[in-house]
Amino acid sequence: MNKENLCSLGMGLAFAMMLAVGAKAQASADVSIANTPSPNPATIRKNLTFGMNVINNGPDRATGVRVINRLPAGMTLVSANFNFIGKPATACVVVGTMITCNIGTLDVGAQAGAAVFIVVSPQAIGVVVDTANVVANEADPDTSNNSATAQTTTQASVSDPVVVDPNLVVGQVVTGLTEPTSMVFLADGDFLVLEKSTGKVKRVVGGTVQSTVLDLGVNSAQERGLLGIALHPDFANNGFVYLYWTCHGAPAGPECDSLFGEDTAVTANVPLLGNRVDRFHWNGSLLIYDKNLIRLHAYQADAGQPLRGNHNCGKIAFGLDGKLYVCVGDNGRRGWMQNITTGFGPDGKDDQFGGPEPDNAHLTGAILRLNDDGSTPEDNPFVDVELPPGTSAEAAANIAKVFSYGLRNSFGLAFDPWTGQLWESENGDDSGSEINRIEAGANGGWTQIMGLINHIEDYKAIETSPQYFGLQQIRWLPTLIADSADDALGRLFMLPGAFYNDPLFTWKYAVDPAGLGFIEGDGLGAQFNGDMIIGGARDFLLGGHLFRFKLTDDRMDLDLSGDSQLAGRRAENNDKWDITGSESLLFGRGFGITTDIVTAPNGHLCVVSLTNGAVYEIFRRP
Repeated sequence: MNKENLCSLGMGLAFAMMLAVGAKAQASADVSIANTPSPNPATIRKNLTFGMNVINNGPDRATGVRVINRLPAGMTLVSANFNFIGKPATACVVVGTMITCNIGTLDVGAQAGAAVFIVVSPQAIGVVVDTANVVANEADPDTSNNSATAQTTTQASVSDPVVVDPNLVVGQVVTGLTEPTSMVFLADGDFLVLEKSTGKVKRVVGGTVQSTVLDLGVNSAQERGLLGIALHPDFANNGFVYLYWTCHGAPAGPECDSLFGEDTAVTANVPLLGNRVDRFHWNGSLLIYDKNLIRLHAYQADAGQPLRGNHNCGKIAFGLDGKLYVCVGDNGRRGWMQNITTGFGPDGKDDQFGGPEPDNAHLTGAILRLNDDGSTPEDNPFVDVELPPGTSAEAAANIAKVFSYGLRNSFGLAFDPWTGQLWESENGDDSGSEINRIEAGANGGWTQIMGLINHIEDYKAIETSPQYFGLQQIRWLPTLIADSADDALGRLFMLPGAFYNDPLFTWKYAVDPAGLGFIEGDGLGAQFNGDMIIGGARDFLLGGHLFRFKLTDDRMDLDLSGDSQLAGRRAENNDKWDITGSESLLFGRGFGITTDIVTAPNGHLCVVSLTNGAVYEIFRRP
């Protein structure tokens, strides 16, 4: 090769190297940050979280990514950390009031993003403004999204529950209870109340605990325990009382150790079918065991995940038709009743116990309708319908018990005393908390749909964001959520005669509704008669909120006409436990976790608070 060729080759190589260096120098990454406060509004001396999504929108990988946040004035830092989807949290660096989260490398896309959580405790009433910034080593083509400001207000702590209307007063009926969950009146001033973790049914007369009329041996881990109670419609003559509760036993064993005995909060110590509905007889002073009506799934042990004891629901109620309605949450299952037809375990099974068909070990995520002796009513919506080939006799018998399915988890279930319509409040995971009126054959859509079907894109975006990624079980990731309403509807598991039931109201982000009940009569004033009251399953928002919904004249729908923000049947809140968009619904605050709402014979509205260990009454100011 001559000198000219060598020179040309050398120049070519040099030019290529210059291009490569130039290309490297021109690498760019559009890093962005979002910042939202939760709860909103916040409470002084209670935790306030600024949750941030940090995403690299490309086109190149981002390196040296770091979030810088200066602690707002008047805040005490509780913790500051960040994590990637499915990874443990890493602590941020704190120097004085400066917080630096050294995230490092971010690939392109939301699923490669990071979530930052800065938890503070406000020390004064006022406005809190927090600004976070994100930077990276690469050039950023859009610097407008490198900074995000979150603003909220802080309010005084609520030492006692209060209601918004100044004409109403809150009083204490009884206090000192241990995690009360449900109540029923025997007579005016005389009621039974359940304690979740002690397994005790206590009788309260004239505001004083008179006696313990039953003491069951419960497993109370997480959301298990003594949960629901209902009186037979002919209770005055037959004395039948029904209880939904979780017994204890060997992990995934076949039977309860005993109906009575010691209580436990060990998550593993529960039989596979540890949730049960039993009938008892009231003899005037004690509840005497009569028979078991049904046993339901309670044991959650999924590969690669911690043991769980949640999503049991546990509410039971008699309808005007004389049938017993039993609510069981999804218990983390992913089978037919959750609108998933293919299991994710070995051989296409749902889990180590089988599935995905709803045999005894997989009957979850549904409202069941039973005769008062536990048998199946002949007019249930799915009796004798055509089922997929190969469906077992056990699963077919369980499907015949189903009134409605596609339910995630609920803490509120009640019948409208005027129409007999069934109403339910349902918890979303991170999005789409719902208020539903449920008719025979309704499919609520979970897990394919949560919230309003025309907002399916929000459901997917929220659940796949770095801040919230996951739907509890890793066997069905949120990336599987449909991208369109038509696609989501097409994926539903529809039994013959079933129909998709869109909620009547939702929140964009979860607010976790809980106990649900109706105001019966003019005891609080004629303007409240017939209204539906819904409590909170967390006390993060206003110390435990109550929401009030008015119904339309025919009582088949919610009357949302008084607030233009509610016209789309959704509150456009900014994050979980954020009241934005539903301020007009606020009825009370400071009630803690509200597990039951009942109108007393005297016309007062009784509110059961699990966290406050109390039953409150709301009545008109004298």
